[in-house]
Amino acid sequence: MTGRCVCKHGILGMKCDICPEGTVLGEDGCMD
Repeated sequence: MTGRCVCKHGILGMKCDICPEGTVLGEDGCMD
């Protein structure tokens, strides 16, 4: 185990709190 969680589609980061540039994190994942 690496301590990483399985992120929703498109979400990055160790804690699944980073979205690709140009998107924002919402309840359902990263959105435009």
